[in-house]
Amino acid sequence: MVIDREAIAARLRRLDECVAELRELRPGTLQDYLASRRLRSNCERELQVAIQCALDIGNHVIAEENLTVPQDQTDIFHILGASGILPSPFAERIVPMAGFRNILVHDYLRIDHTRVYSILTQALADLEEFARHVQTWLDSKG
Repeated sequence: MVIDREAIAARLRRLDECVAELRELRPGTLQDYLASRRLRSNCERELQVAIQCALDIGNHVIAEENLTVPQDQTDIFHILGASGILPSPFAERIVPMAGFRNILVHDYLRIDHTRVYSILTQALADLEEFARHVQTWLDSKG
């Protein structure tokens, strides 16, 4: 199968844009974050799109490598880890992002704003690391 580099590259670019925007939006304190509904909404949307980009990229890679079909969103990162495209410890660390994306989309009435703030301040680097691993995989394919 021929790798759809443009589809993956477009999603990598959008992921990078989202993470950059989140870094720019990220307030200094949890109190600042909680005080602004507009800020929370913007961060939640950018985070949702960033995670969705990672999941879409993962699905493209899985299809290109003809790997096991994921049963759900969390399977995507498990499969990429099991195949060596992502280091296994990193894949396990990023798995919860898939579940959190589902909360942002489907369970929006019960979003834990403290958890969003924690992701903003501690886990954006995981999305950047994911992109680096995918780029390494792409580069290995020539």
